[in-house]
Amino acid sequence: MNNAIKIVLVAILFGVQMSTAQENTTIDYRYLWEEEKLAHDIYDALDEKWDLRVFHNIKQSESRHMESVEVIIKEKQIPFELFSERGKFHNTALQQLYDKLLAQGLQSPKDAIEVGRIIEETDIVDLEVLLKNDITSYEKQILESLLFASKNHLAAFQRNANRF
Repeated sequence: MNNAIKIVLVAILFGVQMSTAQENTTIDYRYLWEEEKLAHDIYDALDEKWDLRVFHNIKQSESRHMESVEVIIKEKQIPFELFSERGKFHNTALQQLYDKLLAQGLQSPKDAIEVGRIIEETDIVDLEVLLKNDITSYEKQILESLLFASKNHLAAFQRNANRF
């Protein structure tokens, strides 16, 4: 299966999950937090395996993204048990996606970079959908910041893809 088809399938999987989470125009910030955790945890594992600077730098940013979403979760008093253990998720679709993308990324440095691109492209699509909701200016500011960062991360992965 070529990479373009993989990206579309992952985007559809994420999109279906995100649209389900968006019913009644209420953003499921728990899902968003776990989506950011998925990126962090995969980048952490791929950093350990391949020792590529791009993963080290971006995993730190993903950690800050999780903290930003957690602020909203706490502010809105959304009940949620946050897993700190790497690779563990409440959402079963995200758990399956994590397992699949991690396995792909552990194949080679080139595959790892492709996994990073898939994650960031999906995050961009999801955040653009979320920003269409009726949200507070504070929430909008956080989501726009996450979107900006995801676009930068995607650009970094695209630059690194040329190395392999």
